[in-house]
Amino acid sequence: MSIEALLNTSINGLAASQAALRTTSDNVANVNTPNYVRQETILSPTALDGEGSGVVVEDVRRVLDTYYYGEALTAASESSEANVIQRTQDRLQAFFGPPADNSAFPGRIEDFYSSISSLTVEPESLPLRIQAINDLDRAGQSLQSTMDQIASLRAEADRQIVSIVEETNALLQQIAALNVQIERGDAAGRNVNGLLDQQDSAIARLSEFIDVRVERRDSGRADVSTSDGLQLVTLGASQLSYQGASGVSEGTVFPPIEFSLTNPQNNTPIGTPRNFNSQIKSGELRGLLDLRDTILPNYSDQVSAVAAAFADQANAAHNDSAAVPPPNVLAGRNTGLIAGDAHNFSGATTLSVVDGDGLLVRRVDVDFDAGTYSVDGGGAVAFGATIGDLQAALNTALGAAGSASFAGGALTVSAADPTHGVAFKSDDANPAQRAGRGLSHFFGLNDLVSSQSPTHFATGLTGADAHGFTTGATIDFVLQGPRGQQIERTVTIPAGATFNDLLTAVNTPGTGIGDIVTVSLSADGELQTSFSGDYTGYRLLVAEDTTARSGSSASFSSLFGLTPQTRADQARGFSARADIADDPGRFAVGQLNTDPALAIGEPAVTPGDNRGVLALEASRDQRITFPAAGGQPAMFASISEYAAQTLSSFALDARAAEDTANDLESLRTDIEARRGEVQGVNLDEELATMLIYQQAYNASARLISTAQELYDTLMNVV
Repeated sequence: MSIEALLNTSINGLAASQAALRTTSDNVANVNTPNYVRQETILSPTALDGEGSGVVVEDVRRVLDTYYYGEALTAASESSEANVIQRTQDRLQAFFGPPADNSAFPGRIEDFYSSISSLTVEPESLPLRIQAINDLDRAGQSLQSTMDQIASLRAEADRQIVSIVEETNALLQQIAALNVQIERGDAAGRNVNGLLDQQDSAIARLSEFIDVRVERRDSGRADVSTSDGLQLVTLGASQLSYQGASGVSEGTVFPPIEFSLTNPQNNTPIGTPRNFNSQIKSGELRGLLDLRDTILPNYSDQVSAVAAAFADQANAAHNDSAAVPPPNVLAGRNTGLIAGDAHNFSGATTLSVVDGDGLLVRRVDVDFDAGTYSVDGGGAVAFGATIGDLQAALNTALGAAGSASFAGGALTVSAADPTHGVAFKSDDANPAQRAGRGLSHFFGLNDLVSSQSPTHFATGLTGADAHGFTTGATIDFVLQGPRGQQIERTVTIPAGATFNDLLTAVNTPGTGIGDIVTVSLSADGELQTSFSGDYTGYRLLVAEDTTARSGSSASFSSLFGLTPQTRADQARGFSARADIADDPGRFAVGQLNTDPALAIGEPAVTPGDNRGVLALEASRDQRITFPAAGGQPAMFASISEYAAQTLSSFALDARAAEDTANDLESLRTDIEARRGEVQGVNLDEELATMLIYQQAYNASARLISTAQELYDTLMNVV
């Protein structure tokens, strides 16, 4: 080997060793840098005039494990989704407090029934009545505050979605900008590993928000897409758009997050935006959407079901009972019915007018099965089959003793003498019923509990009844899927007059919603929904409803409790009826005497009668069928059992969310550890590498010294 070749080999060795030492130094400096990928210097032999000339640096390569890189992105998405759900579940459980405190709504409901039990012993006790009313109000406040907490968590989830969409857009722009720099640097032959690390950090952060898949081009460019292939970053960045709701309630219909391709020259959106919600499979954004649109609304539905059943059972007992003395006026709620509707009652009931001493003034017995009424034990008088006919019959039967009116969907019965009162009592053997509720109960004439929505939506209507809505009015339905899918349909009220005609229009595929969900009336006049197999898990929402039933002003959706807001309002404004709270003497602690032998002037209600509160106490343990609500299956249970089961299901969900979050976090940690074994920095290995290249550097330097000595010797010989 010539001296020149020796020098050339030495210089190449020095340069290669220096480059390798710089790489090692970078690795050591970034040992604690997140998402840093260890680098290694790739050396290759070189030759000069066909002879070996040492080594040169071929490349400084990132030691990237592509398998664990992709797995780490997936684990980050799934773990982030589980964590955001767990945090929200934890906050809801913290709101309920420790189980021992018994301060959540099941405990408050039990407090009310305990007060009722005390009242059965002393039904005339004013302090015990006040205690029962206060406990009822506290139970209502607990139900409403639970609804408020759930709504607050939904609103917070929506705000976080807005924030994440903004940060996601910024990350997409950053990744796209780095793509440009990386491709330019690679084309110019520069080391772009630092830029690649920056990009990996941005992609790792993005993977916490949404599920992503990355494909690296030879130029170093990263093409980023969702896991199902929707392109997010290639030559340019796509853009997400979401403004958020101005206010959040149970009835809020949220717009979807929209996805647009952009012009890489100026980043302006191009083309028609598309729904992005359904493209998100995992990540914090998926978790927030599921919380806002499914998990928390399901909880609202379950709490509303508790409130509705609790109120309905209490009202059933109170409507079949009487205060001592009874109130002068019994004014019902707007049932949504109109005078022309068939009354559809069966069984028998008694309406009595009594004086201030509880003595019978007028008695009206109504036999719905026979379609007749009798006054004070007299002969049977036939009446018609409609609500208007029933009202007219009651008004005629009361005569000078009282009156009955029906307006705006509400029935009102009153005594003519301001010192007299009115009371109802269904027949014990054959109670009057429409949709499973007595006459007074159905119309809400003597309710104990009031709320912003009816306690039930069993209307008692049939398909043959006239729907009463104006032709041409519209209902804007929104069908929302479990992954954010959203289908919108507008149904126009047809010219047909009956509910059968209306339901046919609603169920018509394409123009209606029948290809997705079929709606029908049950035997009790409740609106039932049955989703087709392809749409299992969808929710039926109403964005706008311009219908108004002539004579009651009730819309189609409010009449049948079709919207989440209407159902949620069963737990809002939940309290003892205002006039009872103001005057506990109106608490119906007794019951009307309906003995056929009772004569005018004899006691119809008596002080000390506790049959009303006994019936109210019995409602606590009466087992009824609860329909499926918010993901909870139908259940045959008592109010206490159902309320406790509802709260228990919340706790089980929270525990499951915690277990899932812990499992996925452990998986993420394990994958990161395995990934780190390949592409992470190991200080011991780097120290060994540094020693090797230091020795190589020294050896190359010694070769230069040797070449110098050889050169000097040759010169001396000459």
